[in-house]
Amino acid sequence: MTKDKQFKFYENFMRAIDILPENQRANACYQFCKFGLYGELPDDEMLKMFCIGVSISVQKYQGSGGKREGAGRPKKNNQNNQINQINQIEQTKTKTKTKTETKIKKENLSAQDINYEFDRFYAEYPRKVSKSEAKKKFINIIKKSKDSSIIANIFYGLECYKKSIIANKTETKYIKHPTTWLNQECWKDYEKQEQFTKVDEDRLTTLQEIVLKSPILTDKEILEAEKEVAKLLEKKKQCQ
Repeated sequence: MTKDKQFKFYENFMRAIDILPENQRANACYQFCKFGLYGELPDDEMLKMFCIGVSISVQKYQGSGGKREGAGRPKKNNQNNQINQINQIEQTKTKTKTKTETKIKKENLSAQDINYEFDRFYAEYPRKVSKSEAKKKFINIIKKSKDSSIIANIFYGLECYKKSIIANKTETKYIKHPTTWLNQECWKDYEKQEQFTKVDEDRLTTLQEIVLKSPILTDKEILEAEKEVAKLLEKKKQCQ
């Protein structure tokens, strides 16, 4: 880059750093260098968006003579949409299993997978009775269900049932047998309600504090970001 381009880049880099909390600024510089050298993004949502935003700034100033996109004619390879890059990275996040949810789709499950899921279910169920009968019922439900999220729904319902047992101080003798719980499709008693999660909160913060304050966004990118912010704010309001 020429001196003019370098100055413009560092000016924007400084602005982006100033947006971050003071205790994250040193780590942000380290994470950006790590991303530039090895392509590894940090887990923290805000730092991740910082790395992406700054890297796009580098690309634009290398290809556009230091001008904002729209003011000149950058190379085609540098006409990257910042919002789309952020979304693509979010969509390819590593998916992990939790106690209350599994990402495995029913149609992709082998017999071994189903046995594994049952063992996990039985280990978490608060009353250990008639394991073989419960296993037969569990396998039958999975195989017959047309719902690709059936396992996730069962584990979510189980987690809610366990919480209700603790909250109501239910005695062991009144806890349903696992076979009975499955026969009665009790997981359906706990419909999964939409929640404003920490991921949503981090995404909203990132859009408001980093993306919308970025000096390199085009009018179209700003509009897309503002629409997403509006949707997240509406979801947050409904979930309160």
